[in-house]
Amino acid sequence: MLDRFCFNTFNTKVDKMAGLQGLSKEVFKTAFDKVTLQGLSDEWEIKLLTHDMQDAAILFMKENFVPHEPLIQIFGVQWNEGAEQYWKAVFEQRVTLVLTSKVSGEIIAIRGIEIVSKTDRISTEKISDERLRNLLEYLNYCDDQAKFFEYYRTDEAIHFSGLAVAKLYRRRGIATLLLRCAVDMVENLGLEHVYIKGEASSDYSKKIYEKLDFETLYEQIYEEYDITGKQIKNKIGEHKSNKVYGKCIKRFKCADGI
Repeated sequence: MLDRFCFNTFNTKVDKMAGLQGLSKEVFKTAFDKVTLQGLSDEWEIKLLTHDMQDAAILFMKENFVPHEPLIQIFGVQWNEGAEQYWKAVFEQRVTLVLTSKVSGEIIAIRGIEIVSKTDRISTEKISDERLRNLLEYLNYCDDQAKFFEYYRTDEAIHFSGLAVAKLYRRRGIATLLLRCAVDMVENLGLEHVYIKGEASSDYSKKIYEKLDFETLYEQIYEEYDITGKQIKNKIGEHKSNKVYGKCIKRFKCADGI
């Protein structure tokens, strides 16, 4: 499932703007501690990713995200140093959720979460790998069409950047559980308003976003997108499009686009 698999490192200094960027890791920890974990098996534990888990988390994404992510398969992108640096930057923000086994301590699933701003954009000019460049340009195109920041009239957002579930644990409701937990954590931040951005490249992830009342801002059918005059080929067949989603979290009910 791809929410947004970009490979450049964003400038994520906490003090670069007020609002989300100014929140400390302790604030997110307090918000997470208030989450009611309904439907969680006694054998599992959800926690915020810590620095000591980072290497294991990166390996987990390499083994469980890249081989099964529809867009990565379509564009034929391989894991590389840029991918590793991207996930490292996401994990260093310490707002990613991790599901682990209480018995073995192994990672079962990861819900990548980061704080992004309106000025963050994937740069493709210096990328020599054609397959990677094509994927990133596709993601940029979807973002440009969705106009998330313009629609919500905000300069920053919580970005649900990627989801991976170990093969043996799929189809158990873990993806829904982690997304619900992530939304609850954002609600517990106590801000007047905050916006969540996410992307879904598989039918499974789309159903989860829509189940939790995310708005569809844009949908791009894979085979209706072309690269230099040539349509891309959907090599996986099962999943047909990529969707960009948004959600407004507010102390009072949000009006559309406000």
